[in-house]
Amino acid sequence: MSEPKPPADAQGAYARLVTYADRIFLAVEELEQYGGMKAVGSGWTAAKLGKAAAVLRSARDALEVPLREIKELSRRPPVRRPRRPTDPSE
Repeated sequence: MSEPKPPADAQGAYARLVTYADRIFLAVEELEQYGGMKAVGSGWTAAKLGKAAAVLRSARDALEVPLREIKELSRRPPVRRPRRPTDPSE
């Protein structure tokens, strides 16, 4: 018997999560090439800086849930599969 597969909706959501995480990573690298947030936000008001920080914190916090779930999955014992009977004629 094979392991149950997650619903297609969950698989699609995971695929989007990976895609957007990759895009965030690339955007952060690109931003660093241009001087980082210091270059972009140097002329921003305190309110705009606060909003930018809140958005980035929110993204980080949203990623903590799937990371925690991955950690929980890695701690559980491996799935034991029943052995197939062997054919004595082989």
